[in-house]
Amino acid sequence: MNFFSQQDQRRKNTRTLIYLFALSLLLIHLSIYTVTVWSLDLAHLLPGRTYRWWHSFLFFWVTLVNGAVVLGGSLYMRRKLAPGGTAVALMLGGDLLLETAENSFEQRLKNVVEEIAIASGTPVPLVFSLPRQTSINAFAAGHTRGDAVIVVTRGALELLNRDELQGVIAHEFSHLLNGDTRLNLQMASTLYGIQVISTLGSFLIRTGGLPFVVLGFYLYVLGYIGVFFGRFIKYAASRQREYLADASAVQFTRNAAGISGALKKIGGLRQGSRIHHPYAESLSHLFFESAVEEPLFSFLSTHPPLADRIRTIDASFDGAYPYVESLPSPPAEESGIFPLRTRTTERIPIVAAVGENDLLRRVADPLPKHLVHAHDFLATLPPIVARAARSPSAAQHLIYALLLQDSETERTHQIAALQEEIGDANANEVAALALAVAILGPTARLPLIELSLPALRMLSMQHRKDLQRRVRVLARSDRKLSIFEFALERVLAKHLRALPLRHKIQYFAVKPLLPDCEVVLSMLAYAGQSSLPAAQEAFARVGHTLSRDALGMLPLHECTLETLERSLDRLAAAPPVLKQRILTAAMLCVTADGKITEKEGELLRAIADTLDCPLPPFLATQR
Repeated sequence: MNFFSQQDQRRKNTRTLIYLFALSLLLIHLSIYTVTVWSLDLAHLLPGRTYRWWHSFLFFWVTLVNGAVVLGGSLYMRRKLAPGGTAVALMLGGDLLLETAENSFEQRLKNVVEEIAIASGTPVPLVFSLPRQTSINAFAAGHTRGDAVIVVTRGALELLNRDELQGVIAHEFSHLLNGDTRLNLQMASTLYGIQVISTLGSFLIRTGGLPFVVLGFYLYVLGYIGVFFGRFIKYAASRQREYLADASAVQFTRNAAGISGALKKIGGLRQGSRIHHPYAESLSHLFFESAVEEPLFSFLSTHPPLADRIRTIDASFDGAYPYVESLPSPPAEESGIFPLRTRTTERIPIVAAVGENDLLRRVADPLPKHLVHAHDFLATLPPIVARAARSPSAAQHLIYALLLQDSETERTHQIAALQEEIGDANANEVAALALAVAILGPTARLPLIELSLPALRMLSMQHRKDLQRRVRVLARSDRKLSIFEFALERVLAKHLRALPLRHKIQYFAVKPLLPDCEVVLSMLAYAGQSSLPAAQEAFARVGHTLSRDALGMLPLHECTLETLERSLDRLAAAPPVLKQRILTAAMLCVTADGKITEKEGELLRAIADTLDCPLPPFLATQR
């Protein structure tokens, strides 16, 4: 099942989950009403001597109170999770890994996350650790890839080797790339409403006092119906996705021993994968492996049986888990990250030979060679660039450095403008970074942006706005906007928002979007060809891919980046099945001459990012 099929399947699953939620809400309400009637009858508080099931006045008030509690709980959790992955990490006691580190375990984790992000063509997520959790577990969370985080327990950091950690992180990136994290947060906020009654009962039991204990026990028992249905809904949504994510991790890393080794260590560790936190039950479906005690009935578990997952990857597994020694009590504070060490490797050429079918298969599905490319890219970064990409203040300077022109006159003008905005010392740092970035070549620009995004997301909203304003000024200093400058502005606007941008599906047929498709395909044809006949020939390759009617290629003067931006905003509101057809047409157009140039690659990846279809880097070995 490819990326677009999975996206479409998730939309159908979402509708099924809504029906299950409505059914569970109805059954919870009827159960509460029935028990309330029975209790009041035993206490002789119901009117009349003859016992009756139907009491309209009582039914009204039970409906009102129960609905208010469920709705209030869902809205409370929805608001709590609105900022995205960072909110989830902080809820569970996560510590953000910053620029400096106190141990090599966090260094290794950050390296692995950055490699996989760059290999998969997605912004590098913020990385958190759970220093007080000595079990082996991890999760990815976020409404979009732009607000995503990767969270790893201290047990996973210190007990897994690099291959095992890489397998776990690749598994979580599969969820992130395929939109599972968005569905997981929607489930968490929705299901919290039906589980909040049990949570309230548990709180009253702990409060003390006979009246509170009795009321708490009453609410806890009734609320467990919500817990039951909550786990069942999670089971219905999560099981198959875990198998798919395992398979994706093995395909990506080409190392089945990595992820199977991590699962075996979970089985051999006394703490296993359990998370000790009040929100563990509500967020259990986010984790790599079950975060709570396994229920009595296996069909209520959010994850497949551990042994089954291992045998799916390693058919020779005999059911014997290796003994893993538990970690001591966690330290009070652990945070930070070392800069990457560098080593010399050969750069990837600018021009890559590719085919459109290969490109389409690679959406959200990178290969091991992409991982190798990402590892080598990070290893060759000059120290000044590596440090800047991971520092919130210096990351801004790195972004400015990417925009400095080759022309000495234009560059001098840009540096002078920056000196007025950020001071002489900072402007000089930008100039030094520009010299280091120039050595890396044009293919390093998009990966450097992706690498800098976690640091930029740590800026205040005012600093983010100042950054975007200065980027617009620098990009237009020569009175024209290049494709790279356009891509940079799009990426920053999308991923530095206060709240994640989620496009609501508005178009279910391709016909209303055909004018926008003509804009995108015309731009791609002109960007990749050196003459008008060659551009027309590339455009003609699209043929009837999108519609029975032939598309019309726009004149060059109508193909502006402002027009492209408006068209991309409309295309982002299409369902996955239409996005697949649009990207297919784009790739047919781009690969007319059998290769992708730097300019074509930047534009195509910018389009794919706008459509929430992460596209890995283009490598010279792709055919």
